[in-house]
Amino acid sequence: MPAAERLTFEPFKRQSLSSMKKQVLLLAALLTAGAAQAQLGQVQVTQAGVDGTVEVSPLGVQNEIYVSQAGEANAVLVASPGTQGRVVVTQADASVGNTATILQDGTDNDAYLTQNGFDNSASLTQTGTDATADVTQSGDNNTASIVQLGDAGASELVQVVQTGADNSATILAESGGHVVVVTQVGDNNTLDVTQSPVAGATQVYASQDGDDNWAELRQVAGATEGRIDLSQSGGDNTARVVQEDFVLGTSAQGNHAAVVQSSDDNSALITQHGNESTVGVWQDTGETNTATTTQQSGSSTSQAYITQQSNDGSADIQQAAANSVASIWQVGEFHTALLFQGGAENTAEVNQFGDNHLADATQEGTAHFLRLTQYGTAHTATLDQQGTSNNLMATQDGEYNLLTISQYGTSNAATLQQSGSANELDASLDGSNNTLQLSQDGIGNTLQFDFSGSNATILLNQSGVGNALQINAP
Repeated sequence: MPAAERLTFEPFKRQSLSSMKKQVLLLAALLTAGAAQAQLGQVQVTQAGVDGTVEVSPLGVQNEIYVSQAGEANAVLVASPGTQGRVVVTQADASVGNTATILQDGTDNDAYLTQNGFDNSASLTQTGTDATADVTQSGDNNTASIVQLGDAGASELVQVVQTGADNSATILAESGGHVVVVTQVGDNNTLDVTQSPVAGATQVYASQDGDDNWAELRQVAGATEGRIDLSQSGGDNTARVVQEDFVLGTSAQGNHAAVVQSSDDNSALITQHGNESTVGVWQDTGETNTATTTQQSGSSTSQAYITQQSNDGSADIQQAAANSVASIWQVGEFHTALLFQGGAENTAEVNQFGDNHLADATQEGTAHFLRLTQYGTAHTATLDQQGTSNNLMATQDGEYNLLTISQYGTSNAATLQQSGSANELDASLDGSNNTLQLSQDGIGNTLQFDFSGSNATILLNQSGVGNALQINAP
């Protein structure tokens, strides 16, 4: 074959399946026969019909492969080891049962795959630098699997769009500055993304729209400046996000994780290890939602936010780092808020609006600030501060509220207020240089105060009818 600037092969027309397959394999072999031809090679295959098969053997440097199929039960297999290769595969026109497998080995690789029909399966593997993979599948029962093994600091992109029902996407990206964008629209979608090891700013943007979606997103092995944003719409959604540094000698820092869930029966679980990380969970509509965030093994500022609206929500924030900020906001009825902070200089704020809320907050360490605000009736709150220089503010407005607080240490300040009827307040203060203000307004309220320490300023106030006050002091 004479050398040319580019080699182009016309589409196959009205040939048998075995003939087309043999010719495609032959063309690939011819392209790899000579060094000059291999470096300037281009393969273009177009098949229209039923049960077509395209196979392209490994190709050399600067390769471009184009494959287009229309029909049913199509299969494409492309292997393109080399440098600066590009593969584009399109299977459309209501095609059914398509399968495409692409392998690239080299530098500056590009792979595009579009499948339209039913029972599609796509697998892309890229190794090298500046690799890009783009997969679009429309129909039912689609499966996409992408593996990128690149170089540290390289720019690599993975994008998967699936529309239909019963879709599944599995992505593994190692090294490089990966950006993963996944969009799934339909029912019963499953998404699994793993980025390891993480070098540089690595990002994951995922969206699932439909019912019964499940997503697990992980940035591991010393995730630094990683970002994970997940949006789920529909019912019975489950999200699990992990950003950690489980590899010895690595340190996770500056990571961001955000989960937005809509509808009912949603569950979100986020785990972060490292410093200066931020967690946000928004469950804005629906009922019976659950959100849990855990931040561990950090030494500088970390932030966690949970917002739940509607009824029967559960929020849990666990922080084991210094200089942490935690906030829980719940609107509706029958919410549960659990908050734990270990370390020093933590700030925690819990706000619950509606009726029949339960809150339990514990702070360990020094220089804490905790604020609890509950509006409505039949609330229960238990607040515990241990250490020094703590400040606690609690407000419950309504009827049949129960508030229990405990402060241990020195230089603590607490301001408590309950308004309404049949409220109970139980306060325990142990330490020195404490300032405490207690106020109850209504009918049939009960206040019990246990005090142990010195140099404290205490103000107690009850107004109304049928109130009870008990003070226990040394």
